[in-house]
Amino acid sequence: MKARRSRLFFRIYGLLALAVVLTILASHLVAIGLVHVTRARMTDELTRFFAEELADVTDEAELRRRLERAAIGDYTPLVYDQDGRALAGGPPRLSQAMIDHHTVVRVTRPDGATWTLLAPRVIRSWRPITTLWSLALAIPLVVLLFVAWLFERGYARPFARLTAAARAMGQGDLSARARIDRADELGKVGRAFDDMAEKVAQLVGLQRRLLAGASHELRTPLTRIRLALELTEDSARDRLEEELPAIRRDLDQLERMVDDLLTAARLDVGASAAAREARLELEALSLPELVEAAARRFRRGHPRRVLDVIAAPATLTADRALLLRALDNLLENAARCSDDDAPIELRAAGSSGEVTLAVIDRGIGIAEDERDRIFEPFFRGRRARARSQGGAGLGLSLVKTIVDAHAGVIEVESREDQGALIRLRLPARRV
Repeated sequence: MKARRSRLFFRIYGLLALAVVLTILASHLVAIGLVHVTRARMTDELTRFFAEELADVTDEAELRRRLERAAIGDYTPLVYDQDGRALAGGPPRLSQAMIDHHTVVRVTRPDGATWTLLAPRVIRSWRPITTLWSLALAIPLVVLLFVAWLFERGYARPFARLTAAARAMGQGDLSARARIDRADELGKVGRAFDDMAEKVAQLVGLQRRLLAGASHELRTPLTRIRLALELTEDSARDRLEEELPAIRRDLDQLERMVDDLLTAARLDVGASAAAREARLELEALSLPELVEAAARRFRRGHPRRVLDVIAAPATLTADRALLLRALDNLLENAARCSDDDAPIELRAAGSSGEVTLAVIDRGIGIAEDERDRIFEPFFRGRRARARSQGGAGLGLSLVKTIVDAHAGVIEVESREDQGALIRLRLPARRV
């Protein structure tokens, strides 16, 4: 099948074809002008030639013989006597209109009488020839200017806008856009540039928010550790032992935050899902084994919490370390958002080429107006901020990044004060 020609191709081809056609027309006008000029000169020369041939003729019969003998092709001048009577060809009487529209040469005979020779005028004056030449030169110039205007309006201006937008972005203006609204290939390039610029702006903004959020969240536990150490420097040993659990919790929080940041950097937060997927270390996993590993990790950190695990036999192809990190973050989030005596459920099932992982808590729930934001980096809901324990707000964001990299989706079901269900749906990718 032949490739379909683009609109841009037809536009350029059409402009060139128009220029060629108009140039041919102009050339045709020039050719016509040259032909008329040549014929006019030939007519004048032939008329003078006949005038010389008839200069010594006094008899009308001899006149006709001379004309027949000297005839060139089908050209024969009209001849009238001095009274305006036709002697050879033409209307019977010479009129002023005939004189106005013919080349007139008068020949004086030896006896003093005159012959009047008339030849058709191809061009009455040089003014039409001058006008014709002017048109022949002006038309290509006008065509060239018109084509240049069309090109400048249709192509040069959009290219200039695209160039200016690219330079502005290169100088740090992330709001620069080409905004080329066209249906051809140039429009596609402009829209692709704008899409790229939008994604770059989002990525840079996300990186800035990550940096600002990480700086703020890292400062909080570090400040608490510093204060605890200062309080215990001159205190008794028992006071130090009282502060050690708090210091240990802050260090755990710092470690988890650093791990989350490193994982986010590995997946290049803000990149496309395809780019993140290329960074995965895929392997065949047993769903029950994966869930049990996550449960063991959670129970080591929360020995007093009740975690109910339900896992159906299934397999999937995924990055084990990243999925464990996602489950860790979901379970930690459920623990922070619910009371210590409230049970947490971890469910896993597989069907129709899809694996489902769900974490259910009976905690404070998620406000309806915050459900679309809980996966933003460093976002914490109003009720989560009001609790004494709270994470950095990076865990759920990392969960979404991991799920996106596995081409999965996240579903959230929640009611305030009745807990929340966060479900991960991943393709099984059986091998």
